[in-house]
Amino acid sequence: MLDGFALSHRQIALNGNPRILGDELMGLKVFAACTRPFAPMPLDVFARSRLARVQVLHLEAFLEEATHSFEPMQDHERRLIEAVILHRMGHGFRRSNDGMKVRYKTVVGAMEQDRLTLLLLDLHPNEARRVVGIAKMPHIYEAQWRREFFGAAATVRTIKSLCRLNAIHVVLPTIHEDVDLGVDLFALNGVSRLAISVKSTAMVQHTTAEIVMDRYLRRTDTKAFDAHDRQRIFDGARTVSVRYQRPFTPARVMVARSSTVLTATSPSDADLTVVKHIVTSLSQ
Repeated sequence: MLDGFALSHRQIALNGNPRILGDELMGLKVFAACTRPFAPMPLDVFARSRLARVQVLHLEAFLEEATHSFEPMQDHERRLIEAVILHRMGHGFRRSNDGMKVRYKTVVGAMEQDRLTLLLLDLHPNEARRVVGIAKMPHIYEAQWRREFFGAAATVRTIKSLCRLNAIHVVLPTIHEDVDLGVDLFALNGVSRLAISVKSTAMVQHTTAEIVMDRYLRRTDTKAFDAHDRQRIFDGARTVSVRYQRPFTPARVMVARSSTVLTATSPSDADLTVVKHIVTSLSQ
């Protein structure tokens, strides 16, 4: 019998050979991605279908056309160029309340976050400053790009911390699970599984650790200030459990933003202490 979850997901494997962003990429290709006009993405597909996988197929085809002239590119170069283009695609509807446009910018944003997460996982930590520096380039919206960077960096720090523990397998969600179910990553340990929502925050209270994890084993308090986020990952884990016929425990990880960009994607000793508790919780 095939394992449907394994077939449809991407397991993270870090090879220990971090990439460097070349000067040609940063000087020519990224500038072109920031400034070159491209045909607007038609929104009718978002009117015809609410399915994330259908919407993503159309967006991927659009990206393929938009990035064709940048070839040849290595994988990390393509992720950066695509992240820049997706950023530009999504910003036009940031303040829109129209349902179709809100859906469009949500899916585009999830695809951009996915590219940035994989890019930062692949890069040497010192290269993070060059990624953040794109915020100053033409047609890039600085505050939004920085938020997107730190959101991806929070996920990267969590993944790197988990990957340091040999007993844990880290798996990325599908865009549907990200957009519709609130799952940012999965942590697997034998027969035990966590569906995790990662949140980047300016401060984590009541602890000296930079990562804090909460598990939600039952429906949460609807009066809590963050009740919606808690309920979303609770319901998301339940949906994944039903689909793949195996239990996923919902959890949320709060990641304090690093004081410097250079350490934004690097786990601290406190981070590692927290993820060891994650391993313990998986065994319970």
